[in-house]
Amino acid sequence: MYFIPLRRNIFGVFFCAVFTFFNFSINLEAQNLKAGNLSNGLYLALSDKPEDHYFHVLVSLKNQLDIAAWEQQPEQRNASSREQKNAALINALQSKAAISQPRLLDWMQSADGVDHASIKSYWIANVIALKAKATFIAELSQHPEIDWIESFPEMEIENYSSTQALAPPATTSIDPSLDAINARALWRLGYTGYGRKVLIIDSGQEYNHPALRTQFAYNYGSLSSTYRSSIVGDLCGDHGTAVASVAVGLDRLNRDTIGPAFNALWMGAPSAFRNPGTGEICFLEGTDKSSFDQMQWALNPDGNPNTSSDIPDVINCSWGNGNTAEECK
Repeated sequence: MYFIPLRRNIFGVFFCAVFTFFNFSINLEAQNLKAGNLSNGLYLALSDKPEDHYFHVLVSLKNQLDIAAWEQQPEQRNASSREQKNAALINALQSKAAISQPRLLDWMQSADGVDHASIKSYWIANVIALKAKATFIAELSQHPEIDWIESFPEMEIENYSSTQALAPPATTSIDPSLDAINARALWRLGYTGYGRKVLIIDSGQEYNHPALRTQFAYNYGSLSSTYRSSIVGDLCGDHGTAVASVAVGLDRLNRDTIGPAFNALWMGAPSAFRNPGTGEICFLEGTDKSSFDQMQWALNPDGNPNTSSDIPDVINCSWGNGNTAEECK
């Protein structure tokens, strides 16, 4: 006799859920939302927040530089140097954004439902970031020059903790993981990372760490072109320091090899990260909050597009976003 009320309750909950879903859908349709231009995560979020909520979104324009086609142009195929090709690519990317973004930016700056201070233009891809209400996002989705809109990516790093390691058993040692990947075979062929630079986009690095201090690119260049913050250090524990050590770590005093590319230099780009376990945001004022800022900086760290010696050969990103698995387009 206890099942009848339960069935009624389940039916009531089901009815409310269906009604709520269609009510949200009607509201979104009333705003002329073009759902096909939105990521699924953003579409669902628009239905789940009050009307005055501002959503941080990334807007991708249809007019993008076709890198593959650009590389096949005669002037690019015949480029005489890396510097020449790098300068041409940066110019092409910046020109694409400069031509196609101004009208959209003017519209955004004068529109209602937009946090005007949040608008940020990028050229590494032809995209614009901003915070806006659902009503304006609906307008964006209908714009003929807009290709795709998604929630602004929030970077995540897992909990990480380190413990004090025992002293190396010998004056010359390597981390066991290096034998597992057969690093010695590469070293015998001369592949030690010499002459290369690795950019670590992470929580920052302790530059005076025994395994990192001699490989810091700042030892050979300016801080502004080797580290993406005026404050050098690991801002969120030691995750970034550990990642850099895994890539290029070498304690030369103890002759303790940690990274396979121990002769490479490392560069740092600390960013804001969310811990998916606790939800806490790790961020220090003065550092960039997004991977877009860091990637764009990586194409031209010294601010001179005619140089290439400042550009990293490898960019390491040991983080992710748990909400993007179904957002690939």
